[in-house]
Amino acid sequence: MWVLMLVLVLVLVGLLGVGSQRFKRMQAQNHAVWLQVEAQLYRRYDWVPLWVQTAKCILKKELSALKAVIEARQAAQRALKNVKQRPEHSRAMQEWLRAEAHFTQCLRDLRTLVQTTPELHNHPDLLTLRADLLLIEQDLSMACQQYNQSAGFYNQFKHDFPSNVAALALGHTQDALLLPLEATIAFEPRIA
Repeated sequence: MWVLMLVLVLVLVGLLGVGSQRFKRMQAQNHAVWLQVEAQLYRRYDWVPLWVQTAKCILKKELSALKAVIEARQAAQRALKNVKQRPEHSRAMQEWLRAEAHFTQCLRDLRTLVQTTPELHNHPDLLTLRADLLLIEQDLSMACQQYNQSAGFYNQFKHDFPSNVAALALGHTQDALLLPLEATIAFEPRIA
């Protein structure tokens, strides 16, 4: 009887150990993919001052739209700095998602302004910047998709038996947050 109990305890400890290592690997993978998303976001944040400076020189009357983009960018960038070790389910991630949604909406408003203002829409300096942003947005979209795939695998693994038992025992109770792809992309895939 004691031997059976000892074997059962050893098997349980072994399963928890294996499960713990698997969760650590999956979290490390999520973190590595998140770093790609983060790099694309910083590229986009770095792009905004170039755009704003060029647009200021061309069009002085629409400074309020430019100011809104700058302020939203700064808020999103501050929030992104708080998302570090465990982006898959942190409160900081939720705060960043809200700030990023506001920033993306401000970029969309800026895009509308550019499309409806001939001086901006046809200016050669802005054509280059718009093309740059399009590449950044495409890279960001790919990085977000990869992150969502990695986080989805983590969530699925966490819910499958017997890993769900290990997840509960190891404190992996929250699902990884997925990035809303349509809410993170400000510019359409084509530049007219």
